[in-house]
Amino acid sequence: MSSVTDIEVVDSHTVKMKLNTSFADFPLLLTDYRLRMIPSGSGDTIGKTGIGTGPFIVEKFDAEGTTILKANPNYWEGAPKVAEVHVIAIPDGEARVQALLTGQIDMNRYVPFAQKKIFDGNSKFNVSVIPTGNWRGMVMRTDTAPFDNPKVRKAVRLAVDRQELVDLVMGGAATVACDTPVAPSDQYRLNMKCPQDIKKAKKLLKEAGYPNGIEMVIHVSTKEPTWPTIGEVLQQQLAKAGIKAEVKMTPSKSYWKETWMKKAVSMTRWNERPADSILHEAYHSGAKWNESFYKSASFDKNLADARGELNFNKRKKAYQNAQKTLWEEAGTMIPYHVSKLVVTSSRVKNLDEIEFFSIRWHTLSVD
Repeated sequence: MSSVTDIEVVDSHTVKMKLNTSFADFPLLLTDYRLRMIPSGSGDTIGKTGIGTGPFIVEKFDAEGTTILKANPNYWEGAPKVAEVHVIAIPDGEARVQALLTGQIDMNRYVPFAQKKIFDGNSKFNVSVIPTGNWRGMVMRTDTAPFDNPKVRKAVRLAVDRQELVDLVMGGAATVACDTPVAPSDQYRLNMKCPQDIKKAKKLLKEAGYPNGIEMVIHVSTKEPTWPTIGEVLQQQLAKAGIKAEVKMTPSKSYWKETWMKKAVSMTRWNERPADSILHEAYHSGAKWNESFYKSASFDKNLADARGELNFNKRKKAYQNAQKTLWEEAGTMIPYHVSKLVVTSSRVKNLDEIEFFSIRWHTLSVD
């Protein structure tokens, strides 16, 4: 939001925001899941009380027990179809699945794919596999040898079999990404093919001065449950190109402070964002969270051109050119965007099969 220089209330239903740069898709930024517009001075209390503008109003908040939400009869899109929602705190994943199986709860949005077969073909449940823009990946610091050479970085990425990672790590429940962080459903997504190419990977390493390959340490932790498995699969895949990878487990508690953006190679994860947001936050030369320390004047220019372009097709081309640049030079290997397994009881109707933050909760009904 640093591009916003002034906010002016025009009338009861209109606000004017002044920016320090052209930004054709600025309204998309306002949909970011981390962005909230709340009454002034309510920051310390709103987490427990809510403000009553959504489809449901907080009646009782209990983070470790049961939070009770009542339907908001004055919701601007119409009163919800259900009178009440109970959000029950069940920390253990297995216990959540059992609660769904026994009818204690009607929805579980965090069912592991390994347990999908429990619900498949059972008329008592609705099973939805929802593609998301969330991704997991491996980061190589572009300011650290040997990854300061773009040929080395591309060699590493070409040595990866992304479909095998999807199959082995996610059980097929993911979309191959070809190292673009832009979500599969995003209007600016560049769809590419990126098969494993061991021959070209070896050729690039030789051209970079490493005819006998390189050695690297991939730092992982259980902060993200799939990271250790991804590391093990990568270890086997990279070996085919003469890249010897050691997978090193690091403490989860201190991972973001002592490993991420500190070690030469580490694992990462990001939640879905609009194309402009993720490309700026993770790759722009001046970005605080530029985890690969990637700097490219042409990449930054493509992003600036995209923001200032009012013609959709030209804007799309600029964003896609930025993604092409990442395919050639990036320090981040993004094998896939994960899919989410959501299971509800068959009583639940009209639940949008989309990512969590865009669900129209007022249309949901329960028989």
